[in-house]
Amino acid sequence: PILELRSEQRMRLKGFGPGVVMSRDAEGNWSEGAAFEAAKSFQGQRLGYVFKKGDRGVGYYADRPSVWRGKIRAGSRAASPLQIIQGDMFEVTPELVQ
Repeated sequence: PILELRSEQRMRLKGFGPGVVMSRDAEGNWSEGAAFEAAKSFQGQRLGYVFKKGDRGVGYYADRPSVWRGKIRAGSRAASPLQIIQGDMFEVTPELVQ
């Protein structure tokens, strides 16, 4: 789904850069960067992964969840941190939202 913001909402958002794909290790800890599974050729669709040639070679790269970090200004108060998360609600854990 595409999230569209009205102009007054866009004016309140500050400092958002590109989204960062997050991955979990074997212990369940989140880190920035896509998980990678090497594969010489396409071996079928994998949920949450895309098959491509990337910086770690040819294989399956995780493409979610993604996090965009920035700030939002609410009225006359100082800007507060805001994280927008794109992913399956069953993938998101409290540790991902820092």
